[in-house]
Amino acid sequence: MRHMSGRSDDGSYRSIPNCKHAFCRQCLREWHAFEKFKKETTCPTCRSVLLNDQSEDNPIEKAKIYGARAHKHSNNPEQKLRHCERALQELDKLLSRDGSNILALFTKAEILLLQSKPKDALEVLDTILDIDYQNRSKRETVARYLDQVDAAGRSGNTLEADRLMTLVHEIAGTRGEHIGNILENLVDIFLLKADVLQQLGEWFAAKEVYKDLLELPAGVPRWIIGGVMATIILIIIYGMAATITKYFVSAFWSGGVLYEIFLRYGSSRKSKKKTILSLPKELRTPSVPQQRQCYMNMTKCYYNLQDYTRAIYAGELALHMNRHYAGVHEYVAKANKAKGNMEEAQRTMQRAILYETPWDTGNIEKQLAMLEEITTRQ
Repeated sequence: MRHMSGRSDDGSYRSIPNCKHAFCRQCLREWHAFEKFKKETTCPTCRSVLLNDQSEDNPIEKAKIYGARAHKHSNNPEQKLRHCERALQELDKLLSRDGSNILALFTKAEILLLQSKPKDALEVLDTILDIDYQNRSKRETVARYLDQVDAAGRSGNTLEADRLMTLVHEIAGTRGEHIGNILENLVDIFLLKADVLQQLGEWFAAKEVYKDLLELPAGVPRWIIGGVMATIILIIIYGMAATITKYFVSAFWSGGVLYEIFLRYGSSRKSKKKTILSLPKELRTPSVPQQRQCYMNMTKCYYNLQDYTRAIYAGELALHMNRHYAGVHEYVAKANKAKGNMEEAQRTMQRAILYETPWDTGNIEKQLAMLEEITTRQ
């Protein structure tokens, strides 16, 4: 049984009180029947013990259920829109009381992306990153002041300790109520942001997000780009001969250094937003499933950028990690087809039919249609 995947007879849901995960009533009945010979009934998602079966008002879980229903009815625009609107209504009620609820905002961004509103989703994701940045900065400041309070207390400087505690209360409140939650890891935010960029057709920007998360080489170093730009400008001004004989080396190195300094420091002053690689490693390190997701989506990005060789390479890496993931075989086959490797494209689609989501008949029919198309053209 999958979380949020089923549809109940009466359209209602129930939430498990101790862990707050919500499910359709029919799904819970099926799960309870499956576990009837066990001593304890557990939550299907986290396996926490289900102490009772009372309904709970959980707007985020309700919104996720509506989102899952909208995804299920992707081919029915009217029903999809209705479920998305219901999800947003649940989230907006919660956000009207707590506008900085990060989980609610993240779920809202997912629903907006499902609604094909990528710009609105991007604004929500930027809001999440701003909230996390502000809360993280407050926590760091409070921690620094508390260290100074301890030092002042050990030295007997009670006046300084009282002054610092006053500053702590101004920032955090007497019980820390002014400091909101922070995210343990920002990878999910960046992955969803890359999905948004894909929907906007910004394939290069999306690909760069995945490369940064995986810490892959970024291509030509920026200082080399700056050096080439400076050299071109010098050629235009002074002419080819003078540049080669007198100014080439100095222009190349000075231009490269200045360009790197500008990108690293000049642009950072204009915005508080940090790049992925500038964040602490623990905030941007993807788990193995997230790494797999990066490679899978990079395949699609490279294909749409018409870099078919890299699309095939990224796709093969993704399939080595999980050959059952839907969609990857398709883009590897398309890339081979674009390069004229029709036999390899055909073999790839045959593997897709064998391995990709064997439980999903709709996906299998799609792969069969593509295989037939490739075979016919061959």
